[in-house]
Amino acid sequence: MNGVVAKGAPSSYSQSNRCGGVVGDAIPPSPDQVTVPATGSLTLVVATAPEVKEIQGAIFAGETPTSEPVAFTFGKGATQHVLPNILPGAYYLHITLNWSRPLDSGTDSHAYRIIVRAQ
Repeated sequence: MNGVVAKGAPSSYSQSNRCGGVVGDAIPPSPDQVTVPATGSLTLVVATAPEVKEIQGAIFAGETPTSEPVAFTFGKGATQHVLPNILPGAYYLHITLNWSRPLDSGTDSHAYRIIVRAQ
């Protein structure tokens, strides 16, 4: 995020295959804080495995996911996305990875608490 590497708090997940599946649903209310420099936008770069087919996200103003989110989807095959008009302040970010392999598929999510600081 704007040049800062961060590992998000694990959040919800699901996996299904021919024999069944598993689901876990939890959105961490307050993941570890990540401070990034203000640039007027927020550049997200996500490291993924080859089986990831789609990356979706939602960003909330404030440190918890209680405001109206701005939802977005990374471009097809893209691992980078730029959110314009990000002002200094606190944000809660939720990233969802949709993946599939020949015998199973699922989603994994991570949450971030971001502080955008004016320089």
